[in-house]
Amino acid sequence: MSWVGMYGMGRLSVVIPTCSTTPELAEIALKCAMSYRDHVDELIITEDANVYLKELHDISDRYVLHPNLGYGINTNVGWKLATGDFALVVNSDTEYLDGSLGDLCVAGTITSPQVIEHNWTNANISGACFCVPRNIFDPGGYFGGNENADTELFNRYEYMKVQKLVVKTVRVKHQGGTPGPSMRAGRPQIKVG
Repeated sequence: MSWVGMYGMGRLSVVIPTCSTTPELAEIALKCAMSYRDHVDELIITEDANVYLKELHDISDRYVLHPNLGYGINTNVGWKLATGDFALVVNSDTEYLDGSLGDLCVAGTITSPQVIEHNWTNANISGACFCVPRNIFDPGGYFGGNENADTELFNRYEYMKVQKLVVKTVRVKHQGGTPGPSMRAGRPQIKVG
């Protein structure tokens, strides 16, 4: 399957770092992965918990068990395995809703779908789901090992003067996290419904 997006084209790899330390988290990760499975060229799941999950293994193109590395390093493992021209990084609790994922494949640009969180739509690029062309993530480096790995990565791309775009025709729902002070102050959000 090849994607032709609004501005670019190429193979789309989805990288889903998971940490299924409870049956509930494993179920959420499986639901997330299944929502993307039929819409991408390649599905890579990296598991950070010390648990092998047959269901996630069976629906993925690549399933890697790397326990206790943390979110950033776990994501990097999947990113390095990706063979697509674009890598869509998706938190394991972010479910695909609608729109063409191919529209996220924009040459020279970091994109994010509209991310619905806690009845709000994030108006910015979101660490819960974002797409990066290979020619940007290869020289731009990968996640650092700290807790704010996505912010650090986005700051690095901003320094590189990489364009950012929220693609409003694609929507995902992020179930986790809570809108903390940084999301309420200085990060525009739009009320849904």
